[in-house]
Amino acid sequence: MSLPNRVRPTAQIASVDWNVSPPRWEALLMACREATYFHTNLWLEALEQGLGAQLARTKLTFTDGNWALLPLCLHRFAGGYLPLAIAGETGVYGALVSPRGLEEHALTEAFERVRQRYRSARVWDNPFARSEVVPRTASHWQPLSQSTHWLPLAPPEQMWAAFSRGCKARCNKARRLGVRVTWQTDAAAVAIFDRLYRESIQRWGPRLTWERPAAFFQAVVSRGDGNAQVAIAWREATPVAAMIFLHHGEGVHYLAGASATQEREAAPANALLEAALARYWRAGARYLDLGPSQGLEGVRQFKSSFGAQERAFSGWETIRPATRAFLALRYGLGRLHHRSGGS
Repeated sequence: MSLPNRVRPTAQIASVDWNVSPPRWEALLMACREATYFHTNLWLEALEQGLGAQLARTKLTFTDGNWALLPLCLHRFAGGYLPLAIAGETGVYGALVSPRGLEEHALTEAFERVRQRYRSARVWDNPFARSEVVPRTASHWQPLSQSTHWLPLAPPEQMWAAFSRGCKARCNKARRLGVRVTWQTDAAAVAIFDRLYRESIQRWGPRLTWERPAAFFQAVVSRGDGNAQVAIAWREATPVAAMIFLHHGEGVHYLAGASATQEREAAPANALLEAALARYWRAGARYLDLGPSQGLEGVRQFKSSFGAQERAFSGWETIRPATRAFLALRYGLGRLHHRSGGS
């Protein structure tokens, strides 16, 4: 007589620590190969200092000994009555990371624990993870989709060969006009970036979805331990464009960029990005993430001209109706503010 097939028991969540200490968090993160800069204490402390964010460094431990980390940024709107937890604050990646990876049931259970605690939550996945498991979270969670632009790094001569003809022409033009690039981490560099950013905001107008405060950029660079760099393009003694890059492990992430309106014809953004590709290849990075284009065709074309490829990634959210209505009103007022010329 044959025995019936036994169903292998699946691991359950044994415990959840919603407030891992920063030193312990950093030690655990070293075991997670798929962690990004946006999982590190450098980034989380910048959110705390620059945005006044409340953080929850969350560790979920499973009965099979595996565990996962999830960095959450907490919002409490309407006097605290409308809580919202976000993994991937400011449009970057949050994602659960684990030393062994997570099976579907474990990921689903982790999502449910977050929902039960915060009621409204949004989690963005990591597009550079080696494998992506999609949780089956029934009707509580709705799928989100986004795409970023990424460049696998290679020696400069190989990267140059992948540039479009127009991109090569703009890079050469920047050289002819004497555009030079410096790399800095001091407060003066952040001040230069912020001046260019405020000028660019006026040009972007209603296309801007969210304005970052000067304190945020200062916190990111000052706490970056040298891994957050401001690249500045100069014409003679005048800064004409700037970008902020974040380096962690194999990846480099473009955080933000801005340029002087009257100097855009000198192609300083091309000079900055070309310099970044060479710099980070030499530093051992293997890809540069240029981030989403927010539906702006000109931005997409600029990134594609360097050979960047679009790469899809997922997100999930569970938002209570009252919180969703509040966020829609907040976003609409922000767009109206920029449309009317505010800053």
